[in-house]
Amino acid sequence: MIMKQFIIYSACFLGTLFLNSFSSNSCNYLLKAKENSIQFDTSLNDEIFLINEKSILRSVGDVYPYLNKEDESVLLFSKKGDEYLKMHHELGGGRNSYDRFEVGYTKKENEKKELLTKYDHFITESGISLGIDKDAFLKKTCKKKLKISYENDFTVYQYSNTEWLYNAQYYFRSNTLVKFCFGYETP
Repeated sequence: MIMKQFIIYSACFLGTLFLNSFSSNSCNYLLKAKENSIQFDTSLNDEIFLINEKSILRSVGDVYPYLNKEDESVLLFSKKGDEYLKMHHELGGGRNSYDRFEVGYTKKENEKKELLTKYDHFITESGISLGIDKDAFLKKTCKKKLKISYENDFTVYQYSNTEWLYNAQYYFRSNTLVKFCFGYETP
């Protein structure tokens, strides 16, 4: 009888140890996965989302009539007209579905500002906006594996995720972000 109790208690003790070690390893694995996960930007101002027709209609309205047939894009502007948002129409997507956003400063002399939005600035969900300096940008994107290239007087940081066909480019001039683009590639 004592031997049976010893075996039962031993089995319960070892089982408890095994389960505790398994669940703590699982939790550690999940925490590491969360720490290493990289969120890429898919929206502006928490209202304008890539490939989301309803968000476009709610935030800026039906902009399809303004579609530039030449490059399949719509050009919108911040409230003051000093920033532009170029939305590239999704190939085969809905009427107001866009798969790539480009944000930059407006060239005042040659921009016709038909579509002013309610937004003072265009800001991604990770807090990236025009005018931030390179150090602030790198803090916000520290987990991303960025490639650096140089085009004319720009330093360009690029991020791509081939699994999701996603890419982003961030253009700096004199340590200041002056343009950025992000979105999905059409296969």
